[in-house]
Amino acid sequence: MCDARISPPFTPEHISLVEAFANQAIIAVQNTNLFNKQKEALDRQTAMAEVLRIVSESPTTLEAVFQGIADRVVAPCDSDDAVAFLQRDGIAYRVGSAGAALSEPRFPETGATLGPDSVPGRALTSGETVHAFGAPEAFDADFPRTAEVARGSGIGGFLAVPLTYPPKN
Repeated sequence: MCDARISPPFTPEHISLVEAFANQAIIAVQNTNLFNKQKEALDRQTAMAEVLRIVSESPTTLEAVFQGIADRVVAPCDSDDAVAFLQRDGIAYRVGSAGAALSEPRFPETGATLGPDSVPGRALTSGETVHAFGAPEAFDADFPRTAEVARGSGIGGFLAVPLTYPPKN
């Protein structure tokens, strides 16, 4: 925006000049957005390549693979933490964690029963991705255990993706 205290305030040349500046600013904004999208895509590809490298280097060590996934998922997802669980005989064991989850007692390494009353438990029992977000009260009905975690930690978003084998079509 321009303003002036003269009459007539702006000539057609002034208007054209300001419109040209505005168009250049639009191009700069578009270039910045494109650059940021490309950087985000590169970051995701880099994280995927690192996970694939870990898988290839640890073909018999599942814990190293799960730890690598937890390590690589935090930054591209703008997450505070990540936890990988392995479920055996109905008990979920923490096999990888990164970020704030490293010191969380709510993720015992000794194993815990996770039922459909929590986001990770629902993902494990249903075999489906579960994404829940909002204030703790938003979780009360469907995920009471997750609501407790949200109240105690201030976390407002949860995403759980089950690894199913064989993969679902």
